[in-house]
Amino acid sequence: MKTKILLVLLITILIGACASVPTQYLALQARTPEGSAVNERFASQSRWIIVDHVQIPAEIDRLSLTQETARGLQIAPHARWLAPLGGMMQRVLAADLERSLPHTPVVLAGAPLPAAVQPIRVRVQVNQFLPLANGKVILEADYFLLDGKGQTLCAAHFRQWEKGGQSPQTEALGMSHAVAALAEAIGQEITALH
Repeated sequence: MKTKILLVLLITILIGACASVPTQYLALQARTPEGSAVNERFASQSRWIIVDHVQIPAEIDRLSLTQETARGLQIAPHARWLAPLGGMMQRVLAADLERSLPHTPVVLAGAPLPAAVQPIRVRVQVNQFLPLANGKVILEADYFLLDGKGQTLCAAHFRQWEKGGQSPQTEALGMSHAVAALAEAIGQEITALH
């Protein structure tokens, strides 16, 4: 009888040891509801904004959340992005630009454009975009505004620190706020061009 109880107890302990911490799935979020479709009201607009795919260094563009610690870059063991970070950042940047420029259509690269549109292409090259050991999040990037012929209208450097926190969810929220701040800066540059 003692052997059976010990065997059941041992099996229970082993099964419990096999249980792992559940993975948390993260997403960047725009400050406004995403997906306000470009519709008929913009058909007569001649100036459209096209957001190119965001270029992010491979060491931080991973499926797992990458954090900077005192020992260097560390991959969060149980925190994963729902989608590749570059594509997610492109969609959120476009949605935040729509908020900054409510009367200007904003589309992702590859979307069909009406004839006679004079697009401004937004190209972002991220240098650093991750949570830091001090509880903050940093976004450092260079961005370029290009005309329809590929000529540079504006080139600027952007650096923003946001409150991150100690959990992957608050770090992702801080990263979302940093993207919104980037969209505000780009929106101001586009407005100054008109």
